[in-house]
Amino acid sequence: MISAYVGEGETTDDTLLTFGGYGVVRVPRLQVLLRYICEHGFEHHTAMSLSRTAAAISEAFGKYLGWDVYLHQ
Repeated sequence: MISAYVGEGETTDDTLLTFGGYGVVRVPRLQVLLRYICEHGFEHHTAMSLSRTAAAISEAFGKYLGWDVYLHQ
């Protein structure tokens, strides 16, 4: 079975001294999300979209693809 988690946040203008694809995101209740990620064995890599579509993605993954999805709010 495929498992996923989705949620929403906002990008910030923080400057980072690094390379590659990076960014800083403010996520509400981040500690709750991190606990879920760790307790369920997810890897640390993520994907990001600049849209507000977490609920729709959660519904599509769960309802139409049959995935186990955690919608972080």
